[in-house]
Amino acid sequence: TIQGTNDRPIILNELEVHGTEDAMPDASYHVGEDHSSVMVDGKDYDRDDHVESYYFVDEKGNIEHNISITAEVLALIINNESWIEGKETSHALLNVLLNTSTKEVATLKLTSDGKLTLEVNQDSEFIQALNRDDTLTFNLSDLGYHVVAEDTKDSTSKREDVKLVLHGADDAC
Repeated sequence: TIQGTNDRPIILNELEVHGTEDAMPDASYHVGEDHSSVMVDGKDYDRDDHVESYYFVDEKGNIEHNISITAEVLALIINNESWIEGKETSHALLNVLLNTSTKEVATLKLTSDGKLTLEVNQDSEFIQALNRDDTLTFNLSDLGYHVVAEDTKDSTSKREDVKLVLHGADDAC
């Protein structure tokens, strides 16, 4: 590809964040201390231009920096598809989601410098109901959002998806 003037910025890495009931996912899918975060790697090839910020954008173009992942949304995702690994508990987990009093399951945050963090609500009945072998995998686009990078000339990258993974933990003492 030939780079011209005022090319849009691009996001270079595939985005995936993990969260778990005990707030410390297995290090096999993370490097570093903050196991629920990843840095978005963006680049702008224009001379005298660079990526200035990152944010979430919905289908209408509305900008967000924090997205609440609610029980209602996860119930729709689980009900429409078979997203749970550890299938024996998927029906029970769907019931927990539909009957939970703790609505927020997790929050996805994106700072303007590109730090993408999945914060699990440890008080969520759904998170507490996940067993050690349960994994719920879904995409940010399932929630109606994508990540974009914006350069200093207000050009934005194409919309990128994020893979979100919630892991269960063993509650035994």
